[in-house]
Amino acid sequence: MILLHKPSRSGRITSTLLLASSWALLPAALAADFKPAPQEFQQEMPRQWPAPAGSSAGGLTLVDAAPDGTVRVADGQRWYTMRGDRLEVLPPPAGSTAAKGHVFVGTTVRTLSTPLSTVRHIQRQDDVVWLATTKGIVRLTATESSTELPNQAVRQIATGRAELVLAATARGLWRRDEADKWEQIRVVDDVGRVWAEGDVRGVAVDGQGSWWVATPAGVARRKGDRWSFFTGRDGLPYADFTCVAIGAGSEVWFGTHRGAVRFDGKEWAYREGQLWLPGNDVRSIAVGADGRAWFATDKGLGCIERRAMTLAEKAAHYAQEVERCITRTPFGYLSEVGLGAPGDRSKINYSDSDNDGLWTAMYGAGECFAYAATKA
Repeated sequence: MILLHKPSRSGRITSTLLLASSWALLPAALAADFKPAPQEFQQEMPRQWPAPAGSSAGGLTLVDAAPDGTVRVADGQRWYTMRGDRLEVLPPPAGSTAAKGHVFVGTTVRTLSTPLSTVRHIQRQDDVVWLATTKGIVRLTATESSTELPNQAVRQIATGRAELVLAATARGLWRRDEADKWEQIRVVDDVGRVWAEGDVRGVAVDGQGSWWVATPAGVARRKGDRWSFFTGRDGLPYADFTCVAIGAGSEVWFGTHRGAVRFDGKEWAYREGQLWLPGNDVRSIAVGADGRAWFATDKGLGCIERRAMTLAEKAAHYAQEVERCITRTPFGYLSEVGLGAPGDRSKINYSDSDNDGLWTAMYGAGECFAYAATKA
């Protein structure tokens, strides 16, 4: 039993009696024999870095996660990399100009015949690097550079087994054949709808060889020789796509003009807003070898990683957050709080509320259950 004293707006003290004896609600034997569950759950942990000072006002346009773990981002004019938990500009190589961008191939820098602002995606396939640009595909090897699908707006390149190469373009989905020629892929569902002959926003190939194709109508997946399709009826949250990236395990990430979408093979998840991303317009996604997903957005660089955490650790995290940011008085009163600026916890605005008793009582009840279960 807890007696909570609550100051009202008039200054008088009112009291709320809370019956929260967990022993009355949980069998004593259950509480005495309780042991915390050993399971760990994968928690999504977001981090954000604002666009560097002096970068393009349009935000970031491209992110590249190299095989050696290096993460680089571009703003259409220059490259940046992470140093000491901050983004720093990379000096351009000799010969690089506004009309001639450059990309990183292993430990070397390759100058391009097209501006960096035209590059939409970087895809590596053994010793070949493919660039999707607004003016076609650039194919780079150690000694050569060539252009394919010229004058096409290419959104993304995907590669797979047996030298598979796919291209998502403004004029459909294309596949490179054994003779190094490109052929358009026709995708039709069971009711006769054509999915990939017009605007295709992204394409990727997962570790099992399945194709993932993003279009304004939804997502098409080719598994073996069979196509399946996902729309809002199937749980797809949003379909104004910008790109696709294969994540860890069975995960597939989709960039959109309003956040990011993740599919784990069973359920769709939507990651939008400043809790998850620095900006909602996701231009490019790259997933590193460690499973971290990196997002180039209009407001900066974002990262979402999976971190193993027990329920006890998760509870401790939120308890620390409540104590640090929400507890308002020496008596432990709780209520909603405001921030001086979104995401900035250096200034927290406290105020009393007619709901102080409700929030404090709920928190007190939770603490009673926690003590009954853990004796801590």
